[in-house]
Amino acid sequence: MTVRILLFGETRLVVGGATVTVSQLGRKPRNLLQILAINAGHVVSKERLAELLWEDRPPPAYIAGLESYVSVLRHRLPLGAGRSSVLATAANGYAIDIDRCEIDLGELRRLGGEGTGATSARTVRLCERAAALSVGGLLPDEAYAGWALDARAESDALLADLLTRGAQSATAIGRPERAVALALAAIEHGAHREDAWQHLMRAQWFTGRHSDVLRSYARLRSRLVEELGQEPAAETTAIYLTVLSESTGALDDDHRSELRLLLHLLRQSLDGLPGHRTPPLDSELSMAASRLLMSGPRCPA
Repeated sequence: MTVRILLFGETRLVVGGATVTVSQLGRKPRNLLQILAINAGHVVSKERLAELLWEDRPPPAYIAGLESYVSVLRHRLPLGAGRSSVLATAANGYAIDIDRCEIDLGELRRLGGEGTGATSARTVRLCERAAALSVGGLLPDEAYAGWALDARAESDALLADLLTRGAQSATAIGRPERAVALALAAIEHGAHREDAWQHLMRAQWFTGRHSDVLRSYARLRSRLVEELGQEPAAETTAIYLTVLSESTGALDDDHRSELRLLLHLLRQSLDGLPGHRTPPLDSELSMAASRLLMSGPRCPA
């Protein structure tokens, strides 16, 4: 019977439709299982496990400690015992047998590979599967352990890239609502991925939600300015300006002031383009920015 180890959300095992949490285990046995699951299919040496579990300060008797933790895992979880265990003993180390065990993080890695070169429709399906897998975040009960931070950084980068591609593909096949959901999920894992924000704004534009586009731009700009000390890219600003120009109703004073600042910044960006003559009027400037900097499918008015 195949065992499934889930690392997103609370760490748990699923065997024969039954779910078993690992919260009842001590921290070291639980961490040992998590480390091996992250590295499923590869032998992790006892020395490396000791470094990770004891943060580079293993006790003299760490081998006996590791063996006792493995025994706890095999007896208290449905992993099997001895040579038949999913938690296999190898030369000077341990490994999760991926022929008899599935890991959600491993599935995410496979989805990332399958998404490269797939059709737009298939990419959207793969990305929606990835978004469903990642609910709850990776190893949320291990906020500070270095090995968990490294695994989260890997999964966040993979998810941000995969979900951004999914948002782009959803827009390409005329599914803007799905594009919005995928772009928002991408932003959760890569808050400064400006391409994800651009796909979000375009998808919101496609659905006629102009006010959402303006709010998304404001959120992005606030993050970039406060956290990175930089303004959004000219392409992102061009989307904002075009949507703003199409929005009905009078602009309030705050929007007018912000628009003047953005046009000034946009003019500076366009002035730096080789061989380009920046138009003198703001209305012409906005149109020029849209023609030069907008990419992807044409968005509706």
